Amino acid sequence: MRLGEATSTSLDAPRFAAEFKSCRASFESQKPPNDLALRRRLSRLLEQLGRAVVPETLVAAWDDLLSALPETDNAQRAARHLLTIASWIGHPPDILRQRIERELLGHDSLRIDDKVVHRDTEDRRSAAERVNAVRSELAQPAARGRAIVWLRFQLAKVDWEPGGFPVIRIGDAVTIYQGDWLRACVLHRQLDRGLPPEAIDPDRWELRLFLGLPAYGTEPEVESDPPEHPRAYIRIDVGEQMLARAVDIARANAEAVAALGTLYGADPTLWNLDESNIVFIDGYQPGSVTAPVEKRRSRTRNALMHGGPLAPGTVTSVAEFADNLASEALAACIEGMLLGQDSIDYFLDRRSRAADMRARLSRGDAPPAVLFAEAPT
Repeated sequence: MRLGEATSTSLDAPRFAAEFKSCRASFESQKPPNDLALRRRLSRLLEQLGRAVVPETLVAAWDDLLSALPETDNAQRAARHLLTIASWIGHPPDILRQRIERELLGHDSLRIDDKVVHRDTEDRRSAAERVNAVRSELAQPAARGRAIVWLRFQLAKVDWEPGGFPVIRIGDAVTIYQGDWLRACVLHRQLDRGLPPEAIDPDRWELRLFLGLPAYGTEPEVESDPPEHPRAYIRIDVGEQMLARAVDIARANAEAVAALGTLYGADPTLWNLDESNIVFIDGYQPGSVTAPVEKRRSRTRNALMHGGPLAPGTVTSVAEFADNLASEALAACIEGMLLGQDSIDYFLDRRSRAADMRARLSRGDAPPAVLFAEAPT
C-alpha cells in the first residue's frame, strides 16, 4: 500500500523502498540466498527504518488521514497506516484509539460496544481545536516502564511440589501458577505464599478480574477447574519495555517455555495460551484486561439492562457497588454544601477533574503525581 504524502515525506519512504527493492533483487538472484553481507545490509536497513519512525511520523500519518477523509477507501487505508505506525513506535492501538476518540468527542463522552451513547456536551472546543489536540496527543512519546505480563494457559496441569506449592519458577523472571491454587490465594490474600506484589495488594483489583474473581471481597467460593480442563497462569517480567510490545515479548517467551517441554514432563502441545492478558507497567495497570474479561463485562451489562439471569456472586457485587455509589454521591453533596457550592456545579467540577486525571494517566504520567495532586482553587 502507498503511504500518504505527509507520511512518505516524513519517513523518506522512497529511499527505503528503493533499498528494499535492491535487496530483494539480490536475494532473488541467489539460489539459495546465502550472501552474508547482503543479510547484514538488510538488517542494517531495518534498523535504520526503525529509527526513522518517530512521533513526528505519527503526526504526519494523522495529517494524511485528515486529507483522505472525503474518500472512504483512502481514509480506511490511512487509518490502518496510522495504527501500524503507532504500534511500531510503541503505542497500543486500542489505547491510542481511545485517546483520539476522547479528544474528538470530549473527555466525558461514553461509548458502549463501539457505539457513542453519550457526547460530552460541556466540551466547547471547536473542530479545529479538537483536531489539534489529537495532533498534540500523537506527538507524545510512547509509555514505557518495567512491564509485568500475566497470561493464561489452557489444558495446563501444574502438580504440587513435595513440601511446597503448585508453582514452577524458571529463573527470576518467569513463574507459572496452578489456576485453582492461585485464585484461592489471591481471593483470601495469603501473604505467606510467596506471591508477587500485584497479587496480594488489595487495591490491584485488575488482576482479580483477570483471574475470574470479584474485584473486592472474599465471600464467594472459588470454583475449581474441571479435572479435564485445568488452567495455569504465567507471570513474566519482561523488564524495561514499551507497553505496546510487552505482551508480544511475553507471549513469545511463554510459548518457548511450553515448547521446550520443561513443564515437569507434560506434553507441551497441551499447554495452549489463550488470548487474554493483563499488563502492569511500574506496578500499575494502564491498559484494560482483554478478551474473556471484556466479554464477561459485556454479558453482565446486557443481563442487567434486559433482565437476564445473573450469578448470585454478580448480584451481590452489583448491590454492594450501588450502595457504595449512593454513599459517594451523598458524601459529595454534603462536601459541596460545606464548601458553599451548588451541588450540580460541584459534581460537574469533580467530573471535569476526573476526566483530566484519566487523560494524564493515559498519556503515561506518574499515577501518584496525578491522583494526589492538589485540586485547583
